[in-house]
Amino acid sequence: MRQTKIGSDEIFDPYIAPEPDVAIFEKAYNNPRIMEALYKKGYKFRSPGAVALSLAYSRNAKFFLYVGEYRDYDFKAGLAICKDMNIIKEDRFIVVSKDEIIAAEIADMTWEILECGTPVQNVFKL
Repeated sequence: MRQTKIGSDEIFDPYIAPEPDVAIFEKAYNNPRIMEALYKKGYKFRSPGAVALSLAYSRNAKFFLYVGEYRDYDFKAGLAICKDMNIIKEDRFIVVSKDEIIAAEIADMTWEILECGTPVQNVFKL
């Protein structure tokens, strides 16, 4: 994937943070127990409120977490951009991360908090 700036003919490779410090947690406002658990684990996160843009920027984040109801259609394009990353997609949440261990940790924590039962590792790459 290449980038450019509006009004410019210059095309360049996007910057990707090798060790991101901040995560993206969409709908954080709706999930205070998960926010508290992330805080206790020392994760910093932002909740921009635009899923497609958040997924596009997920390479520069420690992880992307979306908790709540969703339609597959709303995530198809964003997840296609993340196809080489670790994606955990469950009925009630989606986790995306470059790091498989972090993806699994966040998914297990989320699963436990949502009281979904026994965690199922549904890690896949598109």
